[in-house]
Amino acid sequence: MRKSFSIIFLPLLFNLYALDFATAELFCYSSKLTKKDGTAFQNGQYQLSFHIWDNQNAGGFLWGRSLPVQLVDGNFNTLLGDNTGATIPSARFNQIADAFSLPETFIEVTIETLPDGSTSASGTATFPRQRIASGAYSFRAKKADNGVPVGTVVAFAGVNVPEGWMLCDGTALDRTEHPELFAAIATAHGAPSESTFNLPDYRGRFLRGVDGPDGPDGTNSDRDPDSTTRTAMASGGSAGNAPGSVQADDFKAHRHLTTRHDNANTVDLDSPDETIARQRYQGQPGLHNANFEYDLGGHTEEPNVGRTSQSGGAETRPANAYVNYIIKY
Repeated sequence: MRKSFSIIFLPLLFNLYALDFATAELFCYSSKLTKKDGTAFQNGQYQLSFHIWDNQNAGGFLWGRSLPVQLVDGNFNTLLGDNTGATIPSARFNQIADAFSLPETFIEVTIETLPDGSTSASGTATFPRQRIASGAYSFRAKKADNGVPVGTVVAFAGVNVPEGWMLCDGTALDRTEHPELFAAIATAHGAPSESTFNLPDYRGRFLRGVDGPDGPDGTNSDRDPDSTTRTAMASGGSAGNAPGSVQADDFKAHRHLTTRHDNANTVDLDSPDETIARQRYQGQPGLHNANFEYDLGGHTEEPNVGRTSQSGGAETRPANAYVNYIIKY
């Protein structure tokens, strides 16, 4: 059975609140629907569709969902979000926050079914469309629900990267698809083309603060003596004393202590088979000058200089633990 009636949309409580949900952007939407004669609809569950437009008349359809809503004396309160209700096709955006990023947005509500299961005669929408006015809060809940700015890098102890973050693995991204992240980090970590930019690649790397002139006296800290020779992480990236630059492994120049003889002397060692091994140390007090000579069966040989035996691992490193570095986008 189809019922025909006129409805009036009253923006009695017309506010959108950014909620702290990790998996979706959700906005609390409150309002009131009354009949043309001013009386409220009967209490019960209605199926409503919500269309967001960029113009009060005609214009472009930005985002839409259809979902059940409970009316009490014509008042209702519901959550609108990307994972609520059924998607209404032909919308420009899949995410509600993208719709709210425009200068002006207008909402249109349609009653699809009544509590008894019947439908309205024409699916009449509210008219005129009502402009959505934001309060002093961010529409982009997913982008700002924890106050972390775009481009922030954190150490993440898990494996599955949370929504709103990406792994710092050097992936190339399209600049137009991630304008906020590009505005934050630009091409500091590489630029494969004029339309792309790289995420930082922190796999297997330790992070180090830039030795830039940001101290109280406006000079470098000089904690990185090789800051000017740092290289780009990838082609098109930043080099030198700037975020995104990298350094290869290195070992600080150093010396080892050695013993010395203060007296010149000669030591001859005779072997039982008449092969003489002669080790001769010669030098002046305070200096060490060693000459080696071996007399083996009438042949005299001077040995080559050799190296000590190799020991240790594959790299020089402190004790460490693995994490995933992730970046906010």
